[in-house]
Amino acid sequence: MFKRKAYFKYISITEAKAVIKSKNAAFVDVRDESSFSNSHIPNAIHLTKNNMDAFLKNKNKYDHLIVYCYHGILSRDAAEFLMNQGFKNVYSLNGGFSEYAQTQTELQRNNEAKEIL
Repeated sequence: MFKRKAYFKYISITEAKAVIKSKNAAFVDVRDESSFSNSHIPNAIHLTKNNMDAFLKNKNKYDHLIVYCYHGILSRDAAEFLMNQGFKNVYSLNGGFSEYAQTQTELQRNNEAKEIL
């Protein structure tokens, strides 16, 4: 028999924030060390070659994992890899960290505008 291939889902930053609040979920950052150290989504797990085995062994396969990279391209490969490793609820963040950073900047501008008014 043929084994059915599991597929990850795409998720917007707004949807991702709702998932994080309501489920056992985590942001998974697959960018390089320098980028992660410079800035990342709060409480994100930095997934690297060095901690991959421990992550695969210890992370609950039913947790919701929201994978992101710079622009949402490489995170697709990482999300597919995690699905193939048995994780059941994997998402690729649309637009990646750059989309997240843009929404944070817009929120900050809106808050500053409200303070002026």
